[in-house]
Amino acid sequence: MNELNDDMIQQWLDDQRRGIQRSLLPEEDAESARLYQQLFDQLSSEPSDDLSLGFSAGVVWQIKQHEWRVSERKAYILLGLGILLIPTSAFIVMMMFNPNALSRLLDALAYRIGPVLFGILLFVGVQWADHVLVKADLKRDKALDV
Repeated sequence: MNELNDDMIQQWLDDQRRGIQRSLLPEEDAESARLYQQLFDQLSSEPSDDLSLGFSAGVVWQIKQHEWRVSERKAYILLGLGILLIPTSAFIVMMMFNPNALSRLLDALAYRIGPVLFGILLFVGVQWADHVLVKADLKRDKALDV
């Protein structure tokens, strides 16, 4: 069957609107013409302005939040790598100059395990407090600025 293209359907609809009688379309083409007429009618009307002013502000805020989370994630990854890399590098340099350094380091840590654990827990606690108290306030303030 010979299918009509968009230009032929538009010409047929324009002729129908002007009152020019043309041959009837086959059933398949009549459905296409009906759908095309619906689309043409929808496109001829102006779009509604139902979006509120807060909608664009909300979208901008969500984009900024996503960018902030991505940058925050990168910073935490770099911090973690730095925390792992610095002691590892120091240990490798120490082993290069003194092969018995590992046993002496473990002996020294055995006597000072309490202060070392306290220092690690203090560091983790400060990071947690910074994240919960300071950055939560910054996030809230940024959300209000948008």
